[in-house]
Amino acid sequence: MSFSPSVLPKNTKRKHHKLLKDGSGTAVWPENVEQIFVQGLREYWESPWASYSGRGRSRWRNQFLVDYLASQGIQRSKKQVASHIQVLRNMWKGEPQYNLVAGADELFQDPVKLEDQPTLLTIDDDDISSASNSPPDQLSEFPPSPAPGLSYSPTSPLSSIPDIVDSPPHSLANLVAPYPYVAHQKSFSPHQPPNRTTSFTLVAEGMTPFIVNLDKLSLPATLPARTPPLSLRLRLSLPRTDDPHAPTSLHGFFASVRLAAIWSGHAKVLTHVYDPAGRCAVTDAATLHASSIDLGTVVAEFPESALTRSRWCDPLTHSTITQQLLVDNSTLLFVVYELDRHSGHSMPSVEFLSFQKYVSNSDASTTAMAQPTPSMFYYPQYTPSTTSSLSAALTPIS
Repeated sequence: MSFSPSVLPKNTKRKHHKLLKDGSGTAVWPENVEQIFVQGLREYWESPWASYSGRGRSRWRNQFLVDYLASQGIQRSKKQVASHIQVLRNMWKGEPQYNLVAGADELFQDPVKLEDQPTLLTIDDDDISSASNSPPDQLSEFPPSPAPGLSYSPTSPLSSIPDIVDSPPHSLANLVAPYPYVAHQKSFSPHQPPNRTTSFTLVAEGMTPFIVNLDKLSLPATLPARTPPLSLRLRLSLPRTDDPHAPTSLHGFFASVRLAAIWSGHAKVLTHVYDPAGRCAVTDAATLHASSIDLGTVVAEFPESALTRSRWCDPLTHSTITQQLLVDNSTLLFVVYELDRHSGHSMPSVEFLSFQKYVSNSDASTTAMAQPTPSMFYYPQYTPSTTSSLSAALTPIS
């Protein structure tokens, strides 16, 4: 995202101005305050704990903006911030800056201003599927190719899942701990740029390949900085083992990645399987296999694991699978798979649930010891657990 810090987009000027209730006659959002507000939005999306779910709703954004404005000597309530977000959502429809207030599902739709719609439509969040398997004659890609001029927000969370949002600190919500990643980026020689994952693919018998373009979800960092890796959350729907209409050769899902460069030392995938109670049932580590190299980039296939045999996994002991891609001792991708055997479909499918920046356990611990800043005060502190539960084990391994 790049907008001029000193000039607001033309269409941010409203036709009316609400006044503060203190009798001063001051507008709630005069131009100078709105400039600060918009800058706060940009800084929020550049932060590692940025998050959103359907239609631009965010767990932390409004409080972040309240605190950001307060740091600039401007007092506004969360209600005032939320109301202004709705105003900007309508005014920015069809404009590049709409990604500052849009939801993940909206970033990839054709933007239409509210006043340009023939009728007002009401859409329930439950009716929105971020990305699901496409018809057999199409290639399923996420995000879809955007309309010209549409830019993408750099981050989105796993915390959009309801059972994660309302969970205590030791939970899946801490898959990415709320600490800045940028402060701990490693410097690399210009002659040896840091490696990164550019795309992630899942295939299964009877299903169109499902592709996640990671460079669209999070723009590569400017060298020599390292691009923060991502955590993805996917729902994998599988037919029942006794479904007579399911493909006979369907055993599970096969994952592969495209990396920006071949590894210099070693590359491996750590796989963990958890039961419905969150206990780790299976742990496995195996080597990543390079299948092709093209102009310096490499396509590599994940090794066989519980994921490739997921159709036959016992639902009483296997409900969640995680995979961590480690290349030359650096995590380049972390994926959480929810196994769904109750979809009632005879064909496998993949649904993209959410994504966010990945922060390693060591980064979180180091940052936690640093001097806290005002913007960190309203986030729950997190201390890694030593238990073997799912919530503790899902804290990424550095």
